[in-house]
Amino acid sequence: MTDPISRMKNFFLTLVAVIAATLNLAAADFGLVAIPVACLRGEPANSAELVSQAVMGTPLRLLDKDGEWWSVETPDGYHGYMTESSLAEADRDSWLKAPRMVITALPATVMVDERGSVLSPLPAGAIVEVSHGMIRLPDGRLGIVDPAAMMSLEEWGSQTFSPRKVVETARALMGTPYLWGGMSPWAVDCSGLVRVAYWLQGRILPRDASQQASVGDEVPLDALSAGDLLFLDRSGSGRVNHVAICDGHGRVIHAGSGRVRDNALDSGAKDVISGVRLSARRTSGTPALPLLTEPK
Repeated sequence: MTDPISRMKNFFLTLVAVIAATLNLAAADFGLVAIPVACLRGEPANSAELVSQAVMGTPLRLLDKDGEWWSVETPDGYHGYMTESSLAEADRDSWLKAPRMVITALPATVMVDERGSVLSPLPAGAIVEVSHGMIRLPDGRLGIVDPAAMMSLEEWGSQTFSPRKVVETARALMGTPYLWGGMSPWAVDCSGLVRVAYWLQGRILPRDASQQASVGDEVPLDALSAGDLLFLDRSGSGRVNHVAICDGHGRVIHAGSGRVRDNALDSGAKDVISGVRLSARRTSGTPALPLLTEPK
């Protein structure tokens, strides 16, 4: 049996450890995606469903840690699990004060060192910092990026929304592979394609097609314009499970059947888009900049 002094000592050591762990968790509640594209899974396991993705520099709320997995929240409130190696803990105040740039080149550009050797690919939509005339990645690496491939975060966030640019971005991604949960210029699902097209204009939409179907204004199915979102049921469930972007010329662009493609709206066309058309919406999305920079 331990003596009272030893028991008291052990108690205080345990208390100190608990307090330290709590303070560490509180200090590490902000992070950035540190790799070109990070996977967000439904459970803390590599075998779990891929529910979404986030590109480099996306700010994250770090909610809880389970082994090598962090439970995180993205700027739009989406939750999932990300591996520790995919992110970098950061100081939110320092990040907010730093000059930042958004990659706009589609589908991506590269960061090189002073010798011209590639350090990292940077997908469109990635957020990077400017430090002493160079670009700093979330993991601290410094390099050079073509100025024409990016714009300041402030300019990105203050763009005038253009439905035509949504169509142009979607068309620029034609042939991109389909990936369930994909949300980057390298692989997308149907709602992920919409998200990428809006994100590059500094706008955010909900992650899933069923959620996107509730934003903006409803549009009659016989009065579709460029940039309108068409929602379909392709499973026979009677519910929204697919979304396509109208191009304003009788066709839609969407991610399905293996890749980003376009199909006709005319029901008599050979390549008409399949599925039951449930609704259409017209929206400019939510400005992303306040979601990235306002206090949580």
